[in-house]
Amino acid sequence: MNGKPRVVALTFRMCGVTVAAMHARRMALAAILALTAGAFFSRMPAQAAEPPGARPATPLNVVVTIPVLKDLAGRVGGSHVKVVSLMSGLESEHTYSPKPSDLVEIRNARVLLEVGVGLEVWV
Repeated sequence: MNGKPRVVALTFRMCGVTVAAMHARRMALAAILALTAGAFFSRMPAQAAEPPGARPATPLNVVVTIPVLKDLAGRVGGSHVKVVSLMSGLESEHTYSPKPSDLVEIRNARVLLEVGVGLEVWV
């Protein structure tokens, strides 16, 4: 090979919508990692109760690009995270342009979750 990564593009029509899947290996690896992480975290024992008088921890600021990831991060993090979604779900991920307030949210976040694979080219 010439050193460039191999790009696999599969295009098909489903319900009148064209869906393109690029970098199939990368997507498969991401799915496997997500499932493994989910299985790992679901089997973790509950944390021990905090001693009396202990300060509650500040929630971790998490910014996600789409609402589906907001639900996922909220379920995984529970009360330990404060999740903000940059998009409401009414706009297209492909044509979305971030507002200045979105850039401030990203800068203040400790974690940024995105789908990747070219979906959010603006991140």
